[in-house]
Amino acid sequence: EFKRKGEHKSTHAAMRALCLLLASLLAGLSVAINNGDLLYLFECNASVAAMRWTLNSNSMIVNGDGGKCVQIADYNTADGAIVEMWDCHPSDKPENQQFTFNTSEEWAPLMSKMDGKCIDIANTDPDPGAVVHQWTFLGLDNQLWKWNKDGTIVSKLSGLCLNAGRPAIPTCKDAAISSFKYCDTSLTAADRAADLLARLSLDEKLALVHGYGGTYAGTVTGNPTWGIPYLTLEDGPQGVADGVAQVTCFPSTLTIVSSWNRTAMRRFSETTAAEQKSKGTNIVLGPMENIARVPFGGRNFESTGEDPYLSGVYATENILGIQGQGLIACAKHYVDNNQEYDRTTVSAIVDDRTQHELYLPHFQAAIDAGVGSFMCSYNLINGTWACENDYTLNHLLKEEMGFQGFVMSDWGATHSTVQAANAGLDMQMPDAGYFGTALADAVAKGEVKESRIDDMVNRILTPVFGAGLFDRPAEGSLLVNVSSDEHAAVSLELAIESTVLLKNDAPALLPLSKSIKKIAVIGAVAHTSPIVAGGGSGYVLPPYIVTPLQGISARAPSGVSVSYSDGSNINQDTKNAASADVAVVVVGCTSSEGSDRTTLGLGNGQDDLIAKVAAAQPNTIVVIHSPGAVTMPWVSSVPTIVECFMPGQEDGTALAAILFGDANPSGKLPLTFPLSDTDMWLTSADQYPGVNDVEHYSEGLYVGYRWYDGRNTKPLFAFGHGLSYTTFDYVGLVTSSSQVTFTLKNSGKVAGAEVPQLYIGFPSSANEPMKVLRAFDKVYLQAGQQISVKVTLNKQKDLVIWDVVKQTWVTPSGTYKVFVGAAADDIRLTGSFTL
Repeated sequence: EFKRKGEHKSTHAAMRALCLLLASLLAGLSVAINNGDLLYLFECNASVAAMRWTLNSNSMIVNGDGGKCVQIADYNTADGAIVEMWDCHPSDKPENQQFTFNTSEEWAPLMSKMDGKCIDIANTDPDPGAVVHQWTFLGLDNQLWKWNKDGTIVSKLSGLCLNAGRPAIPTCKDAAISSFKYCDTSLTAADRAADLLARLSLDEKLALVHGYGGTYAGTVTGNPTWGIPYLTLEDGPQGVADGVAQVTCFPSTLTIVSSWNRTAMRRFSETTAAEQKSKGTNIVLGPMENIARVPFGGRNFESTGEDPYLSGVYATENILGIQGQGLIACAKHYVDNNQEYDRTTVSAIVDDRTQHELYLPHFQAAIDAGVGSFMCSYNLINGTWACENDYTLNHLLKEEMGFQGFVMSDWGATHSTVQAANAGLDMQMPDAGYFGTALADAVAKGEVKESRIDDMVNRILTPVFGAGLFDRPAEGSLLVNVSSDEHAAVSLELAIESTVLLKNDAPALLPLSKSIKKIAVIGAVAHTSPIVAGGGSGYVLPPYIVTPLQGISARAPSGVSVSYSDGSNINQDTKNAASADVAVVVVGCTSSEGSDRTTLGLGNGQDDLIAKVAAAQPNTIVVIHSPGAVTMPWVSSVPTIVECFMPGQEDGTALAAILFGDANPSGKLPLTFPLSDTDMWLTSADQYPGVNDVEHYSEGLYVGYRWYDGRNTKPLFAFGHGLSYTTFDYVGLVTSSSQVTFTLKNSGKVAGAEVPQLYIGFPSSANEPMKVLRAFDKVYLQAGQQISVKVTLNKQKDLVIWDVVKQTWVTPSGTYKVFVGAAADDIRLTGSFTL
């Protein structure tokens, strides 16, 4: 062990010599070259087989171990195409593995014979760990190479050598590093991180604070000398995302939150984390916690709804589920990133109280759950970019809220070096544009103190130790098939648990009567154009989709016929509907990262389709797939409506279970469904989408159900709404400032689940909304069964408001109201207590 500060130069020299010796020993660690491994740049070492190359007679660049060749993946001719290792195939379309190199020149490009493009260092990255891809030849230094006699290929840009895959990283169980103090697992993660930090050079520290290229959404280079693992980051609001194949497409986050079931939230999180782990991910980019302030929001399907308490519950379960698998979760997008329209340029103007009470509590819940990382967002907050905002990052997040982990930028959301680093950004993603050479220069000039770099790296290393990543070998691969029958069954259970029955007027069509003999299934979403997942970075590639038509057809009892029309021929659709006993019209819309919806309407003539089918067949069931709220101008014309949100690959099987009564629906809405595009709290362009890239959150705390309460009006369907095939009675409310109790009874004829919701109304002097959600539970009861429900109130969390003068949380004195019910607009019991 060596001290970094005040050490004698001879000691420093001895340490460097020892490190070099250790590095050479580690370089000898063998690592198998696998199909799909990328090519990276590292310090040249001809004794490492992965750095030795030959150009064979077939113009193939063959690795020193033999058997694997450099190739352009998928015969892709585009700039940025992946360059990878693969089995050599000289007789089977060899052109993507054939290259030319002019040995007569000192520096020459490695040119692909397939498309005339060259091997290029991505992002002109000069650092070890840089990745290569394909690009049009421009004659730049990052495209020029020297093929040495020892077989190494060195870059003109950096003097680093081409390496097949990454060098092996030892773990704390390997002799190479096991004797170091930071490998003592009896120490806390913080103590282990502090010990390792003291051993790192400035260059080694700086290598950890930015991303590199690679096949994951993001990658941070490892360090073989000290056993620092590579960090591999991947999106995951609906499963392993970014188009990664051979994964399970689970229901989306908003869909899972619709279950209002902590157990379901945890199971979803654990199962998706298991798939991430098997894919080689060790940092999962979620939970996505942005409040659905804007009903049109393009990423609402990834969100946790409109209420910070409900969002905080999901965040807690999600983080515990992910980090319980030995991975690191990332709470995003911090903060006020509540729209996609102009998301990279708009400034959100948010007052202090609204910020604290509506847009921070769920992020505080993430911190309380031990989340390892945060992601700052694209937008500006009160005029300053989120990723260089000293107030929101340093003051609020790290000081006031007590966050001890690291903050990474959203992809491309870094706008500066000195300001961002000093304001609290710890890691730039996905590259080194600001936190590479520029940050090293800023440290040399004294513009960023090395103590700040130490803080950045300490914040990164601590959760990495906490996740056990130093203590086990890297595992998993993007090429592994992680889908399974077991995970498909989980996806199905979650989709069923999250289905919301919005309407089922008497005489109830659902569950379907056994007397029904003919079912007409109508709509493109029912089969030809299913909607099961939202778009953007969170999109999950389904291995298959059970469409609603397939699910209904497979489940229909013997003797029941199922017809189908896709909604494109109204005459045929209405004819099919009229001749059936019941019509199931499956409709929907989708959304994606990068843009908001322009309307809450279904679009594509689907509203007209529903109206005409309902006119032809009074027994019409409308099934909706959507990324959030939708409007329903036909609502009074149909007796039954089912909301599935984004149900994942088991869509049709889950829907059939609900329709035929194999399962009793128990989902509840996590956000309000307005009557129209204008029936909401966003009443001016100044609020949304903003004017001249400035938007004012002037509605304050009055978002969603809070706004409707304040106006004493009802929406189309309220927050928390969801019906069942049974009924529930609420009686016997007893209230105090510390506990609320009541009795819940299943008064119907079948077993089912209810979600009793507890809202608190503050004293009038507090100037709060009429009521705010403070507790809920999901209770399963057999027919006739009753249970006493007890809710404990935490005075320091549940009965406080933010005092903008005192800059602290305070508990107002006066009379508090207690509301218990089945939805925000369906309150069954009321009471009060005084403080």
